[in-house]
Amino acid sequence: AWPRCAFCTKARAELEARGIAYRHVVVDKYSPEHAELAMSTGRPSVPYVFGKEGVLLGGFEAEPGWPGLAGALADLDQERGQARAAAAGGAAAADEARRAPLHAFAAANDEALP
Repeated sequence: AWPRCAFCTKARAELEARGIAYRHVVVDKYSPEHAELAMSTGRPSVPYVFGKEGVLLGGFEAEPGWPGLAGALADLDQERGQARAAAAGGAAAADEARRAPLHAFAAANDEALP
């Protein structure tokens, strides 16, 4: 990973602390891959955090248009809390609420382009 990317480090640490599997992808600074990600997503900064089915969540924190990893994890926490409450009301409802929207992430690590 890009060692000076604090948000990339935070993203990996948060996923690891929660036991969420992810794929870490290193993208070199000023590489064609980084340029392509920046152009296709409209965000030059990193990390690029993708959720289930390759949906871009944004970076670590929420920003206009994207919930970010922190926002997606807050939603996941809320859903899991609802799942625990639903468990008292029936197994089918609890099972549906427990389905996590996040199962894997890819964080492309680099610094923001100037």
